Amino acid sequence: MKINWKSLFKANLLIAAVSLSNSAIAEDILKQQLSLEDCHIKGIRQQVQCGTYSTPENYANPDGVKIDINFVVLPAIDNSKEKLPLMFLAGGPGQAAAELSAQIYTGFSEIRKTRDLILIDQRGTGKSNPLQCEDSIEIDPYSSMPEDFSATDIEECLAQLSGDLSQYSSENSIRDFDAVREALGHEQVHIYGGSYGTRAGLVYMRMFPASLKSVVLDSVGPIEVPIGLFGKSVEQSFVKLIENCQADSFCAQQYPDVAKEFAAISARLSLSPAKVEIAHPRLGSNIEFVISKDKFISAVQMQLYSMQTRSLIPLLIHQAYLGDYKPLAGLIAQSEGVWGFTLDCILILSVMKTTQEYRQK
Repeated sequence: MKINWKSLFKANLLIAAVSLSNSAIAEDILKQQLSLEDCHIKGIRQQVQCGTYSTPENYANPDGVKIDINFVVLPAIDNSKEKLPLMFLAGGPGQAAAELSAQIYTGFSEIRKTRDLILIDQRGTGKSNPLQCEDSIEIDPYSSMPEDFSATDIEECLAQLSGDLSQYSSENSIRDFDAVREALGHEQVHIYGGSYGTRAGLVYMRMFPASLKSVVLDSVGPIEVPIGLFGKSVEQSFVKLIENCQADSFCAQQYPDVAKEFAAISARLSLSPAKVEIAHPRLGSNIEFVISKDKFISAVQMQLYSMQTRSLIPLLIHQAYLGDYKPLAGLIAQSEGVWGFTLDCILILSVMKTTQEYRQK
């Protein structure tokens, strides 16, 4: 058979031209969706980069509603583009990664010497189309109680929100993250996830394995474990703390009845909240400190997150049992605002619901 090399050559040129054209079109689309500029962020002296990337709210309807995904790039100190960047996956769900820029800038300083760090606000948080109500609720962490808020507050918030909340899932968030990776021109990234970020990391591995060079998961939350069983996890951690205290001779000597004291405080506060006048931990002025059962348990829960503060729990319980709530007030002052009715909880509920539906498929 005689081959027409001239025709074959022309065909190959045509195919190559079409491929290049399609590639150029795709690149132009990415550029149109991406906005990136130099910026400064509170807590960081170095100039960094702030950006947004436009993605579909519903990936099954790419021509429908668009949302902007907010992100921050902390440039490598050596300004090298040769090494793959590290993408940080925040916790929650509900934590906005970009808002952690100052902490990550310091905590990941060794990695930042040679690699860019990418922090993306998960859809529904931070500046990525946040699921927040127009009327934010300002509360005093010392006088307010968790019991002050009800399901009605959440229902009223939901009524204010627009968009399709079913699209605020772990899977769609990872689609956003990978789209940002591609738009920034990275063939692959390293990822680091802690807490819920480990769940997001597992989803990333499942959906886009070719996009990942390496994965670090800190305190893994397996996909098989439902999101939302926070009370059970807290109970397990608290029981372990009590067991460790009783197994330690010094702790057992100082706090021999810490479990009974905790139960007694809970029973006491169930009857009525305690109201004591204390000096404000930061300002020094006298304030009324109101402590309910839920508030007390929530305060203990927050201390379980840290190896440094969890060791203070036996002291906190014992002093509260004696009627001294100053140690508790001091710990609340360290994370003042944690009692705030932050409406990122809407994202938590959305992720929990979509995760349950995903597991049932």
